[in-house]
Amino acid sequence: MKKLTAILAMMMVSFTAAAYDCTRADFNKDGVIDRADVEYISSVFFTADETADLNNDGVVNAADLAILRKCYIAQ
Repeated sequence: MKKLTAILAMMMVSFTAAAYDCTRADFNKDGVIDRADVEYISSVFFTADETADLNNDGVVNAADLAILRKCYIAQ
């Protein structure tokens, strides 16, 4: 849980979770955004993984992690 908190705390990009369909951030579709989802996005960081590319810019990066963070906090 420390790693999850640390990763999420590092991301300070401004984003309103209400403006985004956070169901996409639940990568394993278990109904909650949690450590498993953070581990998934971390495993495909700096790739073109379409599932984890939450902002559809063609690469999984800090912007996508920021979206995941905001959705995690919003739940």
